[in-house]
Amino acid sequence: MANFDFARKTLPALHADCVRAESYLTSDPRAACFYARRVVEGLVSYLYDVLALPLPYRDDLAAKVSDAGFQVRVPHGITAKLTTIRKVSNTAVHDGRLIRPDVALAVLRELFNVVVWTSYHHSPHPGVVPLQAAFDPEVAAKAAFGLGQLGGPDAVAALAAALGRGTATQRAGVVTALGRLGAPGASTPGAAELPGGGAAPRSGVAGAAMAALAADNPAARADAAEVLGLLEDPAALPALAVAASDPAEDVRLAALMALGALPGAAPVLRGAAEAEGRTGALARALASRLS
Repeated sequence: MANFDFARKTLPALHADCVRAESYLTSDPRAACFYARRVVEGLVSYLYDVLALPLPYRDDLAAKVSDAGFQVRVPHGITAKLTTIRKVSNTAVHDGRLIRPDVALAVLRELFNVVVWTSYHHSPHPGVVPLQAAFDPEVAAKAAFGLGQLGGPDAVAALAAALGRGTATQRAGVVTALGRLGAPGASTPGAAELPGGGAAPRSGVAGAAMAALAADNPAARADAAEVLGLLEDPAALPALAVAASDPAEDVRLAALMALGALPGAAPVLRGAAEAEGRTGALARALASRLS
């Protein structure tokens, strides 16, 4: 579920970038603004086509939005939102400044409004548009599911950056999405039209998860270990063996669970069985199951 689910039907060419924009909201606000601008560029071009407007003297976003013919056909409130998104996104993309999450959230709220307006007034499916809805950052945090369906290397990077962040439900969504992307033979509908071919190489997901095992945030390390458990990739055994001795108990437990699904992990589990508390208890249970 994502805020822009309706755009899959109303504006299918823009849906992927809408999902990417909201999926980056918490993990990379700058990227969220970058994709919001891409949506706006596509949306304005779409409006020029459906409204049969002549192109202005300059073929760029600022000129198109400020063109008198465009402003006659598009309400001032919408053109103002388009201009706001363009200006903030320019700062994010070209100036290299740090973009605060609250600024990215404001951009996505404006983006939601213009996508709703365009979808209702100028798409073949106005009936699916959520006219009474507002952009919900809690829903955006769950958009990892949508990003996982889109696939591609950029999806892996965004999801890996979100490991360990948010509520338990949000974290589980990110782990699940990465697990799906890294599954053997994983592919997504319309893959050929998406960046990276729509399918994330299994090694790319595993590599991102193994890198996250070195993160400062113990929650990110625990989630990374869980992803590796879903992949059941024997190449992850050395990294998981190290994580089984992590200072944080949650990381140790997640690493042990992942090791329990890997061939050749019995020696590591037997070694961890000497530990005290829940770590040792889990290691002993898993080791006995493998023996």
